[in-house]
Amino acid sequence: MMPVVSVIITTYKRPVETVERAVSSVLNQTFQKLEILIVDDNPDEWKLHYGLKKLENKYTKNRVRYITYPGNHGACYARNAGLSEAKGEYVAFLDDDDEWMPHKLEKQLELMTDEDVAMVHCAVNTFHETSGKLYHGRKCVHHGMIYPQLIMENFIGSTSFPLIRKSCLLEIGGFDVLMQSAQDYDVRLRLSEKFRIEYVNEELGIYHVHSGEQITKNPDRKIAGLARLNAKNWNYLNQNSNKSAKWFRTIKIAPFYAMKGQWKNAIAIWWDSVKGRCAYAC
Repeated sequence: MMPVVSVIITTYKRPVETVERAVSSVLNQTFQKLEILIVDDNPDEWKLHYGLKKLENKYTKNRVRYITYPGNHGACYARNAGLSEAKGEYVAFLDDDDEWMPHKLEKQLELMTDEDVAMVHCAVNTFHETSGKLYHGRKCVHHGMIYPQLIMENFIGSTSFPLIRKSCLLEIGGFDVLMQSAQDYDVRLRLSEKFRIEYVNEELGIYHVHSGEQITKNPDRKIAGLARLNAKNWNYLNQNSNKSAKWFRTIKIAPFYAMKGQWKNAIAIWWDSVKGRCAYAC
């Protein structure tokens, strides 16, 4: 039978044990009509060394499928590769270093009642691996047609925790491979322009913060991603009815120039944003 949910776990430079933790959190779901696709986006030498395909054999091929291709092409390419192979009506992406609570899919599917609901997200906990501390996630109040609120703040967070109707994700074209960062935010904005977004007010996942490779630690990629995100939403940001969103999104880039030590650029962006906001307010 066709699975209802296809879970796509993309992996890059993680040991098998970490990937297996993510896989186990999916297999332990109370909702079991699912498939797991492990998309190996590692460089070729990593693919040979770690041999993630053995997880397909360990959990049997009808529950876990291993997908690979030559070389490393980035998270968006890997997620689209998994999406193209997904057989389920819904898709859920899980980063290789995160994990789910057992009732996650069950709770989210309860809100997938109408076809105009494209995505259901949830609260999550954050675990800092260096300190060993677990922080509880904040609750969200926005649901429905939330684009105006979402453009001001990415309150949905990581790619690892929403459940998405596959037909809606395909309709907007999947993940943008030209996005160097904010890939998940870009998808949520494009979905929220056309469809309803719902929310489960429970902590249904664990987001892991660690010292490994993460896009959020690369200021160049953050700058490029946020600039492209703003360009893609420029018609809305430039409209007279919500100019505050334009200045708010523009100023978001300034801290990453500061991280690079480019204070002149950071201050210029900050000052232009402040002047623009003041001119509009006055």
